[in-house]
Amino acid sequence: MKKFAMIDNSGNIVSIISPSMDDYYTDGTLYAQQVAREIPLDSNDVSYINDKYWREGFYDKPIKPSRHYIWLDYQWAFDSVGFWSDIRVERNLKLTGSDWTQMADAQLTNAKKSEWLAYRQQLRDIPSVYAEETNIDNMVYPTRPEA
Repeated sequence: MKKFAMIDNSGNIVSIISPSMDDYYTDGTLYAQQVAREIPLDSNDVSYINDKYWREGFYDKPIKPSRHYIWLDYQWAFDSVGFWSDIRVERNLKLTGSDWTQMADAQLTNAKKSEWLAYRQQLRDIPSVYAEETNIDNMVYPTRPEA
């Protein structure tokens, strides 16, 4: 029995297959825009997919800097779309959680309403304030006013 890693044109291991017949796949052959590369039968499939890449041989990927990076052109590249999507979800939850403070019938003084208004604006400004940020741990959300 043989086992193959299916490699895309960027060196990414897309899947691991174990064909029922040893001669069904051939090492180095192109199948549906992926090249089959034989790997050890006892290899861990998940580890191969997550930790290795192909470039005229299998190599270990460097440690992923954070979950907001994708493997591209044989290196980790920052995924700004995913990063900002996560930031906006958190920010929008905070905005939604404070919508009530801006309602006409909110039981808040004008001073408190102004505090909440400023807080909400700071939340909206996060994408411009942190435009160059690539580490979610460096994001500092404004302090929520007391009701």
